[in-house]
Amino acid sequence: MTEQNMFRWDADDAGIIVLTMDDPSQSANTMNETFASSLVATVDRLVSEKDSITGVVITSAKKTFFAGGDLHLLMAATPEDAGRINETSFTIEKPGVYYGVCSELCGARHGYMPITVEAVTPDVFADYRSKAMSMG
Repeated sequence: MTEQNMFRWDADDAGIIVLTMDDPSQSANTMNETFASSLVATVDRLVSEKDSITGVVITSAKKTFFAGGDLHLLMAATPEDAGRINETSFTIEKPGVYYGVCSELCGARHGYMPITVEAVTPDVFADYRSKAMSMG
């Protein structure tokens, strides 16, 4: 099954990309799992096609551009969720730059925190670490 992307991608001949947000499961675009995965997939595509892109316009198919945190997720929180430490891990198969967005509901504006990870080979990292350690 293909994961749904809530960003519709339209490109013109001049290289302008129009990204239209439209969460099909809700009347408003909100920060939820669909948004987070769609944003990562869309940014990955923008990066991979950057040489042919001259501009990006972000718009919404909804009456409200973006409503913020998804209230369904907030209402699902329980007292047991308070103070919970959220963590994750992943395995990077090849060097590159990877992008994401925090989708946790753990503080003011935390959901807007972009994440960038630059993955390098062990040799490149060892060289970087050696240089950084010699600087004090």
